[in-house]
Amino acid sequence: MKIDLSDYSTEDLLRMSRKSTTDGEDWSYEAQQCLFKRWRNGIDLEYLVGLLESNTIRDRLLGAFFLGESDPRGDAMKEPALKLASDPLSNCRRAFVGYMTNSGLYSEKFAAALAECILDFAIEVRTATINWALYTTDDRFDNFARLVEAGTGTTDSATWREPQLKRGLRALGIARRLRNDESVDDIRKSTPEEDSYTFDHFECFKSRTKRYIEKRKVKSLSIANTTSEYDEYEIGVLGETYDNLGKLKGDLPTLAPSGKAPNTSIADLKSDRCLRRPNRTDL
Repeated sequence: MKIDLSDYSTEDLLRMSRKSTTDGEDWSYEAQQCLFKRWRNGIDLEYLVGLLESNTIRDRLLGAFFLGESDPRGDAMKEPALKLASDPLSNCRRAFVGYMTNSGLYSEKFAAALAECILDFAIEVRTATINWALYTTDDRFDNFARLVEAGTGTTDSATWREPQLKRGLRALGIARRLRNDESVDDIRKSTPEEDSYTFDHFECFKSRTKRYIEKRKVKSLSIANTTSEYDEYEIGVLGETYDNLGKLKGDLPTLAPSGKAPNTSIADLKSDRCLRRPNRTDL
């Protein structure tokens, strides 16, 4: 039986998303979907930020998962997302790169963090960064490549700096060649130092890489035609356009504090009830 959780507070939904209910019913999936809708629309983001900035490993891992699933936008998410780039947990660093890919967010400080991620010892973080590099615009890739080649993010230790930079330049070269539509097999043969996981990954997703090449052409044109209202955001990998507040263009009407959207029918509201922010009288 489908249950409506729209009247529950975000705090309650978080609690429900972690465990089953006392009567044996598992509502964790429904609770998570409700949370994703709220955060995607900029509602109660402080709860997601709290998870991402927690000192508890379990909470940060959960926050990283929620960040990838909800993909929220807006200024409130910039610093918490950036902190993930230097998190000791590779899953969190991987989540940072995924968020950069999906959101299209970019600035010099984010570029520096991405440059550090392509040097990462964890192969899943490097692979995710190569994937980001495949999709981003030519101008941004060139800027990113200059940072990597300059050694941005490398350690001060002479012992570790050389292999770290070599690892990053190798990954950058793979990204550049994939962007130029070279085959994975050719790159694999000429780059024996790279772990086979990287090539296996892009071989599995080679049709997606082809789509990226086509999307990149459209994306570069779209960004060239945008105005300052888009701030640091561009068109994300999902093809959605956002304004500088992180709201989807053509999204639902802005919700009033009561939880009801002005000039919106009851039928419209029922289609997205999870977007409600409950009043105290509702709880």
